[in-house]
Amino acid sequence: MVAHEAIIAGKEDIWTAGTTTLMAGMVVEIDADADEWGLIVVSVGDCKCFVWHRDTGLCVDVTEGNRRNLRDARDCGGRLGPYDNHGQPDLR
Repeated sequence: MVAHEAIIAGKEDIWTAGTTTLMAGMVVEIDADADEWGLIVVSVGDCKCFVWHRDTGLCVDVTEGNRRNLRDARDCGGRLGPYDNHGQPDLR
């Protein structure tokens, strides 16, 4: 919500503000004894996140399938900034 509010801050007409997608991630230690780590990622919209596996050299798209409408690039499936009739974000 802080990011959404920053986008519309200072606008006399919030509809002049832009919109954007957002992704945040955090690497967390799961088990210190086993040196196990995990990745937590949250996304608003169609941001992509890739994880590179050091041992295999493979890069994996962990957000595969997050875009529902592949035929319309204008619909990012969620966005911060004014979207609905009340100027709230699109949190699909």
